[in-house]
Amino acid sequence: MRLYLNYLLLFSFCHTIFALSINREHTQKPMSHISKPISSRPTSVILAITVTDNDIERYIEIPLGQRTLPDAGLPRHLKSAKIVALVNADRQAAPLEKLDRTICRVVPVPSMEEKSGLLRELEKDWLWFMLADEEVHFEQSSSRWFLAGREIGNYECR
Repeated sequence: MRLYLNYLLLFSFCHTIFALSINREHTQKPMSHISKPISSRPTSVILAITVTDNDIERYIEIPLGQRTLPDAGLPRHLKSAKIVALVNADRQAAPLEKLDRTICRVVPVPSMEEKSGLLRELEKDWLWFMLADEEVHFEQSSSRWFLAGREIGNYECR
């Protein structure tokens, strides 16, 4: 029994010495901070587009709630477009319910007649498209979104 107590005492002493000798800089620590919370609020719409004279589909990103000019690297002439995704700032897809309520439009550069006084009316009346519209065509004369070869003035999504 005495031998057992000696082993126990020696083990406790060695364990304490060993524990004190561990370098505390590299030991595992509890997380003292939590990374920034993921924002579920959508910030951008992803459109699949084809440009005039090219059938290759590519993707562009349009910020929600603001007009975006083609000068931001967006094409000035579109053949077709469709809404494919709604993403947040962390590049995560938004729920389909939000995507279903998203609308976008492409407003052409106004003609001289439109600039003379009806510009506001043109922008109010220009048609919006949504996910349910699928692919909209800007070069087909039978399309509701026919641009008649006009250059795009701005993109807008809500």
